[in-house]
Amino acid sequence: MRYLYLLLLSILPLYSQIFSVAIDNDYVFDSDDHYTGGMQVGWMSDTYDDNISNLYVSSMRNMVSLLKIADFEGKRQNGSINLQEIIITPQDLSASEPLYNDVPYAGILVANFSYFLWETSMFEEYKISLGAVGSYSGAQELQQAVHKVIGESGSKGWDNQIGNRVLLQAGYIKGIRQYEKNLSGGMGFEWFNNYFLDVGNIYTGVGAGSIVRYGYNMPKNFAQTGSLLNSSQNDQLNLDTYDKNWGWSLNAGVAVDGVGYSYLYEEAKQHGYDVDRFRIIPRGQLGIDFYKRDLRLSVELFPFGPTTSSFRSNSFGRIALTWQIK
Repeated sequence: MRYLYLLLLSILPLYSQIFSVAIDNDYVFDSDDHYTGGMQVGWMSDTYDDNISNLYVSSMRNMVSLLKIADFEGKRQNGSINLQEIIITPQDLSASEPLYNDVPYAGILVANFSYFLWETSMFEEYKISLGAVGSYSGAQELQQAVHKVIGESGSKGWDNQIGNRVLLQAGYIKGIRQYEKNLSGGMGFEWFNNYFLDVGNIYTGVGAGSIVRYGYNMPKNFAQTGSLLNSSQNDQLNLDTYDKNWGWSLNAGVAVDGVGYSYLYEEAKQHGYDVDRFRIIPRGQLGIDFYKRDLRLSVELFPFGPTTSSFRSNSFGRIALTWQIK
């Protein structure tokens, strides 16, 4: 785990523009199982053009150009790196033996390397993800550290977590600003749609989402629901386009994921866990953002689950802080 953090720090340009950190937890839904929590740290580059030299962005552009599917004409470009930890546990954390009527322990550590092509009303994201699943993810150490801070007893079943595997993923997201309306007094309303695809040895799936946003002095960035496995930093594109005094926005969205392959499911079934396979997973998203100078604070709720019985277990909340360095 520490080697991925060192890699992230070593390749960041000195002229980095935006940094972010986010913490997920399911306590807000009175739950501490299934997706129990995680964290993310991220970096977004300056917008790239012919007058700005950015080795990371230009290298990602060269990789995407080999696919012969991207239209670069008239588009602005950014790159981002996001390091994400995902922690999955059963409901009974006091049991040291496997709980075959629940989900197994699982940890996922992902480094997402993204390249963005965008204009005012549309963005495309091309993503490569590398990481580790299993004990190499460091999920056990992270959860135990968090539980120690909040005064909770540690989980006793991490010896039963799913097997180690190197994570290799590729992803694509397209987001569209479908409609926008400037209202009186600095208020505004926007509607976004997005489509996404993930292919890899941990998760393969497709999906789509729609989200609306209403607020005051909002930046002309993007809002989207993201894919099931990975989150996107597209909301940091064009983030500084607002009056630096202050602003806020309310967001509400829905998404649906079609699951083609899940390593977590296959590994659980192979070891005798009685887990259901869901091909279609609906999700919701509710949030509020506050903007002040070069800072943004986001508080979001993600209610989702393929059945009503799994609703609380899979739902979670997120607090994120983004700051811009010029």
